Formats: sequence, structure tokens, C-alpha cells
Amino acid sequence: MNWLIIALIPPALFAASNHIDKYLVDRFMQTANPRTLLISTALIGVLLMPFIYAFHHGELFISPTDTALIILSGILFAVGFLPYLVALKTNEASAVAPLFQLSPVFAFALGYFLLGETLNAQQALGCLFIIAGAFFISLDFSGQRFHFKARALGLIALASFSLSLSAILFKFVTVHENFWVTSFWEYAGSGLVAAYWLLQRDIRTQFFGLIKRSPVRFAALNLTTDGLSVIGGLILRYATLLVPIALAWTMNGFLPFFVFLYGIILTRFLPAWGHETLTRRVLAQKFVAIALMIFGTYVINS
Repeated sequence: MNWLIIALIPPALFAASNHIDKYLVDRFMQTANPRTLLISTALIGVLLMPFIYAFHHGELFISPTDTALIILSGILFAVGFLPYLVALKTNEASAVAPLFQLSPVFAFALGYFLLGETLNAQQALGCLFIIAGAFFISLDFSGQRFHFKARALGLIALASFSLSLSAILFKFVTVHENFWVTSFWEYAGSGLVAAYWLLQRDIRTQFFGLIKRSPVRFAALNLTTDGLSVIGGLILRYATLLVPIALAWTMNGFLPFFVFLYGIILTRFLPAWGHETLTRRVLAQKFVAIALMIFGTYVINS
């Protein structure tokens, strides 16, 4: 299968997860610590570890150095979503998700210095269009005057750096190790983060309190969004093994399109599950920003 098709699947899955995360944050997390939501995200990977173990008949040994690096990758992956959830508390999903287009910038820099990966002039130009779109969509035109969403941009920049470094470490180890064995140890790293958070009494109380308050809905939504994130993450990790990491992450330029599309559908048909500002000014801004990102993606792959 062409790497481009593979790389387009994660943004569609992440976009759906993004809206579910926004719903969870609005309904359950306004007063709770965002780490309570990430506990289940980290633990779902742990649930996959026995299946990987059984599939490989217990042969999961890799060098101590690679083990340490990939566990660190899992820790960075789990922690990297914290700033993202904080940004979701005060911003629409369609305004937060596109800011993740800063990830290719970090991926390119880290890939160049740590893996020796480079982009040609055309690929770099396409990345610039996507980055321009990310900055443009971070402007708030909803009122009479616009202001720059600096805090949201800073939070997502922090998340993007953490997630990009996690991806770099994953590729660094996986190029000479088995994909699933590497994933096993990365899930172990995320599980350590979840265990650490559960050891904190206030976080543990909030987490089990949310489950007790709405066990079916909270559990179902968490399993859905975590499942989408894990599947999308695995596919994205696989895509990074086929092309430079910056290119694979840049293909998430389609993420804003899916997020905005899902947002319009929810606003029109399921407003209790999501709301997007759909004034003419805001629509024009988002369409222009998304067009820049999609055009950048086209330039990269033309």
C-alpha cells in the first residue's frame, strides 16, 4: 500500500478522537485534573501488551539501551497529551487540532540532527504552507477584533515537541528492532506514567470518581477515543518507517479538514456532542487555513 494512503488514515481517526476528547473535557474535566483522562489512554496500551507477548512467544528482549530509549518514548507520548487537553478546555476542537501542524517542524529538526533525515526543496516548501495554515487558524476572528491565541499555540507547541521526540525515539529503535516488540516497550513506558499518576491520591480519587459517577458513558467514550488514538498512533508509527518522519507527520495536514468536517456535522445534527462557530467570517478563515494546509500537502506529494 502507498505510504500516502497509510499516512492519511491517522488524521481521520485522530479527528474523531479529538472531538470525543473535547466532549469528555467539557462534560467531565472542567474541574478535574486532565491527567485523569490520560490514565485510561496510557492503560489501554498496557492491555495490548499480553497479546504482543503471546504473539511473539515471550521473545521480547532488546538491548538495554534500546529498552530505555523506547520506554522514554512511551513516557513522552503519554505526557505529551497533557498540554493538548489543557488547550482543549478553552478552545474549539477545530482551532486546537490544526496547531499540531507544528509537529513537522520539530520532527524535521529532530530527524535531521538525530537520524540524519533531510527534505528536498519541494517538500520543505509544502511544509511551510502547512505551518502557515496552522498559524493562520490560531487567529481568533470570532469577534469584532481578532487576537492571537498565544497560550493555545504555546501549549500545542509543547505537546508537539514531546510527541515528535517520542516518534523520533521510536523510529531510532525500530529501524533495527521488531515493530511490535518496540511497541510493547513503548506501551510499558506509557503504563509507568499511568501508574505514577494513580499513586497520587487526588488523581486516583478523581479518576475512580468519574468512573463511579457515569460508568457506562465515561468508560465507553474513553475506550472509543483511546482505541482510535492507539490505532491511529500505530499506523502513524508505521508510516514514519516508510518515509522521513517530517513527511509522515506533515500528512496530518488533513487533520483540520476532518476535525472541521466532523465539527460541522455535530453542530448541525448532534449539538450536545460538539459545537463549532459557523459565522461567515470564521468559516472563511478556517477554509483558507485548511486550503493552505491541503495545498502544502499537495506540493509535498506532487
